[in-house]
Amino acid sequence: MADDIERAQETAQQFLDHSLRHHFSTNKAPRAGRSSCIECEEPIAPARTLLGAVLCIDCQRDDELRARSRGAVPERC
Repeated sequence: MADDIERAQETAQQFLDHSLRHHFSTNKAPRAGRSSCIECEEPIAPARTLLGAVLCIDCQRDDELRARSRGAVPERC
């Protein structure tokens, strides 16, 4: 039984490693995001806009908390 679990964990880790390598090899240039939040229109920090953020840090936190309370994974940055 432990061998099955270890193989499953190893397979999952290999998949994650492959996915991350693929993501970073195909998305080398950061995409520019919005300068203001799509929820509250407050400015978004410049570092977050370089990462493609569309929510200010406060709205992002609220969005993640709502998603977690529903058991979902937040989709927006």
